Amino acid sequence: NNYNTQVLAITKQPNRFPMIYTQLAGSNNAGVPLVGRAQWEVFQEDAEMILACPQYPFPYLNDLHLTDNGYRWLGQTLGKVAFLAGYMGRA
Repeated sequence: NNYNTQVLAITKQPNRFPMIYTQLAGSNNAGVPLVGRAQWEVFQEDAEMILACPQYPFPYLNDLHLTDNGYRWLGQTLGKVAFLAGYMGRA
């Protein structure tokens, strides 16, 4: 995975690590969620890419941004997934 090669060279970390990300809720093209679909496909194809959760369950302030609680809950979810993947070895 190219990002791991670059990051490990810069940080001098000994171990590879997964990229943890969330699935965008509102990016689409005429009703087809192109970015969300691409994010799902990458998750299916690459074991180092971990799709933590979709963003649609969290409360939104407007069409693009979550509320303060939405970001807080999203952060909690990402933290749980990072712990399970990084420290517990589960994806």
